[in-house]
Amino acid sequence: MVRHDMLTEILEQPEIIVRALDRERANLRDVAGEMCKRGIKRLHIVGCGDMFFAAIAARYAFLKWAKIYAESVEAMEFSRYLFSSVDENCVVVSLSVSGRTPRTIEASKVAKQRGAYVIAITDNPKSPLTEACDRVLCTHTASACELTKTKLRVPFVGYHHAVPQTKTYTASLSLLLSLAIHLAQSSGRHTSVTMGDKFRDLDRAVNSMREVIEVYDEKICALAEECSGNDRYFFVGAGPNYGTTLYGSAKLMELGLLGIAQQMEEYCHVQFFATELGDPVFIISPLGSASNRALEISSEMRRAVCKTVVLAKKDDEGLRNVAHQFIEMPDDVDETFTPLYYCVPLQLFAYHLAVKKGLDPDKFRGGRNLDMYQEVAYSMIRKSRLMY
Repeated sequence: MVRHDMLTEILEQPEIIVRALDRERANLRDVAGEMCKRGIKRLHIVGCGDMFFAAIAARYAFLKWAKIYAESVEAMEFSRYLFSSVDENCVVVSLSVSGRTPRTIEASKVAKQRGAYVIAITDNPKSPLTEACDRVLCTHTASACELTKTKLRVPFVGYHHAVPQTKTYTASLSLLLSLAIHLAQSSGRHTSVTMGDKFRDLDRAVNSMREVIEVYDEKICALAEECSGNDRYFFVGAGPNYGTTLYGSAKLMELGLLGIAQQMEEYCHVQFFATELGDPVFIISPLGSASNRALEISSEMRRAVCKTVVLAKKDDEGLRNVAHQFIEMPDDVDETFTPLYYCVPLQLFAYHLAVKKGLDPDKFRGGRNLDMYQEVAYSMIRKSRLMY
């Protein structure tokens, strides 16, 4: 049986995250302390692709725990449209796995020019991005020598394997969540006991990733088999897990499959009208502020004969009773942590669906017409000129 690199990276995520958090603990504490020392009033988290989705998932942690205004911004939108609001009262966290994403580098340079405190989260500590930032937090998803290897016709240096990324997303997200806790702790706005609970929640979220992988991989593989005849897949979520829906969609799109993501309420207003009978609709609904809305939507979609796949708390009988497929998720942590492990079933689904459809999950587009797409993507993204 083939052991694909994509599956390997999914399975090793918990250990990768534990390693990253351990190695960066002192660094995270120092960065949070510096943010408090500077009296930072606003936080912008910027990135492209998966890193932008991680920013969306993490912003609520800074709002809720650190009581700081936080905004997730796509890197080009930040560097070319929103930069004018940035000053010395801002911190900008720039996310790029490779450290070579031109728009994220551009955003970091603009932010520094305007006096902001700029932090990089990357897998590549010696990259153009880190040169443009004040501090660096490293995700440690692979050794430095591995990140210089590539078998591709174009040099996508900075990725362990040239597959749809999984461990880089969750490692970056875990560092953001840990930074939010450290910032709350350094600010003195919460007691040490409360923040200790948050660190334990983060540990439990990592353990929940292990549980999902070990317990539900077979069920998700069967779901992929059931859905392999479909040609499009919808993803719906709210709050922190709006980022999860965007990320789940992206894993399919990178394999050349049509994944359509939308915020939970907006799906009802827009994408629902393009949803046909039997279309799989993934509803991400941990226990939280959107739970009652998810139940309303799922009940109506059952009437519309959509194939709803609900990811929710194990004992959420309401959602279980109206779902076509119910994925029981561990839910003993604050909703803010749930994106860290609610994304895992979507990773596994993308992987198994690609295999069921006869695609190669270790290659973008499943290997179809790959050379042209890689070369064009490289030219569009990596070779793009900086404006600043």
